[in-house]
Amino acid sequence: MYFSKLLAVASAFAPVALAYSVATVDFDAHEHCPVGKWPTGDAADEQKLVATKDTCSSAKVKHSFDIDTYSFSADIITPDTPFECQGVGIYANEDCDGEPDYFLPFDGKKPHVQSPCLPDHFDKFVSVKLLCHGHHKPHHGFHGLPNTPGAPHEGGH
Repeated sequence: MYFSKLLAVASAFAPVALAYSVATVDFDAHEHCPVGKWPTGDAADEQKLVATKDTCSSAKVKHSFDIDTYSFSADIITPDTPFECQGVGIYANEDCDGEPDYFLPFDGKKPHVQSPCLPDHFDKFVSVKLLCHGHHKPHHGFHGLPNTPGAPHEGGH
């Protein structure tokens, strides 16, 4: 009897969990990627974050003389994410404070989007959060770089 009640409660919440917007965000550091160009090759450092509309995920920025630029990519985890959210807000602080410094827009139903290489203006932390309905879409893209959604070509990065 207890098991059947538990199963009923779990199945009632399952659609909510499936409809909740979630994306993973890769934060990559690059040694040789000019600002505004698309990342090629392996990153010097990679960190994976999880982005939702209700939580702010942060990572420590690793600096070195070899790292010139950073890039971000996002993979949509739940199918409703591109319909509920416009993209990923990227902040140069630990707590997603203020307006995002960068905006990585979703590209329709494509499951993966990629930013070009961005200048190193991060101090100690970078944080990410999904920007969804109710949060206005930033008017700027990548600090003067084209606000180009997605990767430069299919399958390329």
